[in-house]
Parts: sequence; structure tokens; C-alpha cells
Amino acid sequence: RPQLVSMLEEFASVGLLERVWPTDRVTMGMGVSKWMRRDLTQQLDTVTLKASFRQKVAVSDIAACLSRFQSNSVAVRMIRRRPVACSWLLEGLSLAQERGLGTIITQLILQDFRGAADDGVGRSARKLAQVIRGAPALTHFACTRFEFKQDEPRDIGEALSGCTALTSLNLDNARLQGGVRYLPGALSTCTQLREVNLRNNDMGPQGMESLFPALLCWTQLTWLDLGSNRIGPDGMRLLSQTLEKTTAMTYLDVSHSLLGEEGAEVLAAVLPKLKALQHLGAGSNGIHGRSVNVLAQGLSQCTSLTSLNLASNEIGDGVGLITEQVLGACTALVRLSFAGNQVGDVGATALASALRKGGALAHLDLMNNDMMDSGILELAGYRGTMNEGSGLVSCTALTRLDIEVNKFGTAGMTALACCLPNNLRLEELSVGANDIGVEGTEKLAIAIALLPNLTSLDVGEVALKQTGAERLAVGLKGCTALTDLKLTECNIGAGGMAALVQGLWDSSKLTSLNVSENGLRAQGAVELSELLGRCTNLENLELGENMIGDMGATSIGGAVGQCRKLRVLDLRWNQISSRGFASLIQGLQQCPALRELEMFENDILGERGADLQLDALLYACVALSYLGLADTRIRLEESQRLRSKWPGVEIACPPPGSA
Repeated sequence: RPQLVSMLEEFASVGLLERVWPTDRVTMGMGVSKWMRRDLTQQLDTVTLKASFRQKVAVSDIAACLSRFQSNSVAVRMIRRRPVACSWLLEGLSLAQERGLGTIITQLILQDFRGAADDGVGRSARKLAQVIRGAPALTHFACTRFEFKQDEPRDIGEALSGCTALTSLNLDNARLQGGVRYLPGALSTCTQLREVNLRNNDMGPQGMESLFPALLCWTQLTWLDLGSNRIGPDGMRLLSQTLEKTTAMTYLDVSHSLLGEEGAEVLAAVLPKLKALQHLGAGSNGIHGRSVNVLAQGLSQCTSLTSLNLASNEIGDGVGLITEQVLGACTALVRLSFAGNQVGDVGATALASALRKGGALAHLDLMNNDMMDSGILELAGYRGTMNEGSGLVSCTALTRLDIEVNKFGTAGMTALACCLPNNLRLEELSVGANDIGVEGTEKLAIAIALLPNLTSLDVGEVALKQTGAERLAVGLKGCTALTDLKLTECNIGAGGMAALVQGLWDSSKLTSLNVSENGLRAQGAVELSELLGRCTNLENLELGENMIGDMGATSIGGAVGQCRKLRVLDLRWNQISSRGFASLIQGLQQCPALRELEMFENDILGERGADLQLDALLYACVALSYLGLADTRIRLEESQRLRSKWPGVEIACPPPGSA
């Protein structure tokens, strides 16, 4: 065991290791296979191989890697990679199965492919079906954003029919559409399924009708996501018949389903039978009018509910009625979303009254509504003095409050600032895109300094300018737990950035900073670079549209190397030339965890030979999977060379054949 831990730590240092569990589980990149000693691998009960190919790999090497784990249960994962990389992986798995190693694969997770589908995906789909047939012990299968075509779903469905031990199926955004009709017959044999995700497949009512026979067989379902399938009221009626037979259901999502009033009432009628339901997602369904009352009655019977998402409907002032019913019956409710529901001041007042029962509520999402100052005063429970009996003052367990994109100003922000110190558990706060002004920002700064657990703050799209940034910085000095700060489109300039640097000087836990569109220019980037040396935990840095130029890029490049955990860097629209890019790359080569680099609309590749620096970056940053080079004056032959050399990396630049 000590030898194994020592070796894995070495792999981690060069970016090959994804994660190590302290006991008997380990996740590693396929590239470690030739170094693994067989006697050490036999000490592990479960091994997860995370395939992260960026360049062409030998199929035999993948098979050899699997051979190291003959006595183990193996989970194979490939996440956020190009389709061609999936083809390599499936070829390797197929070869391993030919060698008799297929039975050890218990999980096959192929998720979130980057970039458009190409002809390689079609070949991969056929190879995928072959791999599934050779893995009868499969318990978990995920294939998302795969974009199946024509009769490919039939092959996959028939292959899965032999996996009778399957308990989890995820085909989110697989573009099944009409192809869903091929799945039910085969999947009816998978009677052990407990989790099914068919989100974003545009099935429609006809697809729901095709799926109906399989749903009747999945009597052990506890988790079902059919969101974004436009099933309509007719599809909801079919679904309700199956829900009556799956009383153990704990998670149900039918968001973006075009339910309307009729479908919402069908949903409400079946809710009392789902006694174990903990999460319900029914956002973006046009719920309004009479259906609001019916739905409120149905929800009052779901006493186990802990999470309710009704975002982007037309509930309006009905939010008070629903909240009153739900909080009265569901004493364990912790998450409630009414985002984008046309909630005005009348609705805010009704909601404030209902929140007196929200003692357990941890997350309240009210973004993108129409609440003005008077409504916010009621919601905050503030009428000159704090009203302890209603509003946010009653929500003492609140950890997250989203109230951005409303219509309140300084008075509303003042009321919120007065009530926030009562919510000492608050960890995430979003108040952006409201006209709170400099005075409101000052009140906010006073409040956040009193929140010891605050980790995330969003004040984006507020006209702070330099003065507002200086006021906010005073409060940030007390936010030593802060990990995420978003200040987009605040026009703070270089002076405001200098103030923020002082405010964040002791925020060593900061992992994400977004200061895009703030007119920082070169001097602002210089000020920021002073902070980067102290942000050793920084993972996400967004500096787009700040016109920092070569001088700013050079400053960032000189400091970013100390952010060795950096995963995402966005420098789009910054007037950076090849000279500034060269300095930036020198620093980024010290960031082995870098996964995404966006350089859109910068003249970084205008000089011949400048693009060769990208090879050095790709060699150094072993995790890099996305490189944004659109409108960087990259020559066609160079873009073709990069795509050919690094086929597993998504390189966003003019496609072959473009002018």
C-alpha cells in the first residue's frame, strides 16, 4: 500500500491522476498502464479508469491497461472529450473483450462530448453497441451528447437488453428524437433500473407513447428525468399512469415539457400518490391561472419534498399560495425556485408572509422577476425596523439567496442588507443586475462583512465604477471564506481593480474570479497580477473584453504560473498580439491542470511561427481539452496541422475549407 500511494502521488504531480480515495478506490488516466505493477493493482477492489486522450493512442495500450485489472471491477469514464477520442477508447475496449476481459466492466460512462459530431461518431455508435454486448455485468451506462443517427438507437437498445443487472441509464441530450421508439422493447428486460435520465431528447407525445411499455416494467424506479422532451398534456397522462405504480420515486423532473394548465393539473393529481418524492422539477411549463391552485393542493400532499423547482412559469402573485401550502406540509423543504415567474411586489408580499414557515429553507431562488423596492422591503421583513415574524428574517437556515435581475434599487438593497446579518449561515448571495447604486453597494459591503460563511458573491451588471468598487472592497476584507466572486460589466476600471486587490488580499481560498467587461486595460491587469500570486487555489479566471493588450497579458503571464490549479482562463477580446501571447504561454506552462483557454478575437497568431507556441502549451498542460482560437488570424494550414496533431482537443478556429 505505501508503494502504491507513492506511485500514485507521482502520477498526480504530472497530471495523470484524477482522484485517489483513501481506502480501496482509485481513479487514474489510461496513460499509467505501462507503469502499473500487477501485484499492486490486485490490492484494489474497484478501479475507475478515466480516459483523457488528446493525441492518438494505440488500441493495444488501452487493452493492456485493462489487463492489469483482471481481478477487479472496472468503471470506464470519458468526460468532455472529442468524439474521435471516444472512438479510440471503444476500439481498445473491444480488443480487451476479445481477450476475455469484458466481464470486469461494470460501468461505462461517456459524457458531454465537446464539439460537433462527425463521421467518427457513427462508427463509434456501432462499436459502442458491440462493447455493451460484451459487458453483461454492466450496472451503470451513460452516453450523453452523443447525437445518435437513424437506426443507431436500435443497436444500442438491443445491446442493453442483455444487461439485466443495469440499474442506471443516462442518455441525456443523445438526440434520440424518433429513435426513442427503438428502446422500449429492448429495455423492458432491464427491470432492475432505478435511475433513468432521458432529458433533452425531443421525444414529444409520440416518443412518450413509445416509451410507455418500458416505463411500466421499471417498477423499481426512484429517479426519473424526462425534462426538455415536449411531452405535452397527453404525454403527462401516460407518465402519470406509470408513476402510480412507482411509489418509491424520490426524484422527478418534467421541466420544459409544454404541460400548460391541462398538463399541470394531471401532474397535480398524481402527486399525492408519490409519498417518497423528494425533488420535483416542473419549470418552463406555462403554469398559470387555475392550475396554480390545483398544483398547490397536490404539492401539499408531498410531505417528503425537499426540493421544488417551478422556475420560468407564469405563476406571478400565486407564489405566495404555493409557498404557503408547501412550507406548511413539507417541513423538510430546503430548496425553492420561483425564478422567472413575473413575481411583482404583491407576490413578494404574499411570499414574505408564507416564509414565516420557512425555518428549514436553505436555498431560495427569485432571480429574473419584477420585484421593486416596496416588494423587497416586504420580502426582507423590513418596515423601518426588522419584522421578526415574516420574510427572510424567518429563514435562519438560509445558505443561498438568488435575487439578481429584479427591479429594486438602493432602498431595496438597504432592506436586504439589514436582514442579511440574521442569516448567518448564508454562503451564496447573488444581487447582480439591479440598480443598487454606490449607496446600496456600501450597505451591501457592511452586510457581507458580517457573514462569516459567505463563499460566493455575484454583484455583476451593477454600475459600481471605481467608487462602488472601493466601497465593496471594504466589506470583502471580512470575507475570508470567499471562493467565488463575479463582478462582470461593473465598469470598475484600473482604480477599482486596485481597490478590489486590497479587499481580496487575504482571500487565499478564492477559486473563481470573473471581472469581464470592466475596462481594466493594461494597468488593471497589472494590479490584478499582484493578487494572482496569492491566489494559489484559483481555478477559474475570466478577464474577457478588458482591452488589457500586450502589457496586461505579459503581467498576467508573469503571475499566473503560481496558480497551478487553474482550469479555465478566458481572455477573449483583449487586443493581445503574438508578443503578449508568448509571455502568457510561458506562465501557463506552469499550470498543468489547465483545461480551457479562450483567446477569441485576439491577434495572437498574426506572425508566422507564433502558432508553434501552442504545441509547447499543449505538451505542458496535459489536461487541456479546449482551445479557443476563433478570429485570431490563425492560418488554415496551421489550424489543420493542430487538429491533426491534437485530435482529442477541441480547437475552435475556422474549419477546413473556410476562407
